[in-house]
Amino acid sequence: MDVQVRNKFKADLQAIPDLQLFGMILRCGDLFDKLVIKNLKEYGISKTHWDVLVKVYFDTEDQKIKLSELGRRMMVSKANITGLANRMEDNGLIKKISESDDARVKEITITDKGFCLLEKVLPNYKDLILSFFNDIDAKERERLLVILTSLHTTLDNKLTELN
Repeated sequence: MDVQVRNKFKADLQAIPDLQLFGMILRCGDLFDKLVIKNLKEYGISKTHWDVLVKVYFDTEDQKIKLSELGRRMMVSKANITGLANRMEDNGLIKKISESDDARVKEITITDKGFCLLEKVLPNYKDLILSFFNDIDAKERERLLVILTSLHTTLDNKLTELN
């Protein structure tokens, strides 16, 4: 990269509040991930496997989902979601089901072992998340939620425009 371009960008990062805000949001996201990963490691589960269990458990009516839909929601390729599902099935956390009329269409559902893990981890997971905000007073948390909700709406609209 051209040194002048690099130096200009570094100067902008320090001088433009919106770029500072973007950087801080990214750094907070990284720290959230690291804390969650460390917590989940105590239970012997990866963050990716946890994300799948949580999505199937909370985001579906009947706690099963087509692999293609899960891949879309997690923004992962068909090959990656298939490999992930295979590993989770090997670990006994999910079970793959084929629709009767088209064996190529696979759904997954959570096994008893997966449900037991969810029940074991969720209370501690909730406490961990709540601890992230202990040092921020209630009014600041409410304002932060409003701001982040607005940002989420803006970003979601931009993504929709791109598709």
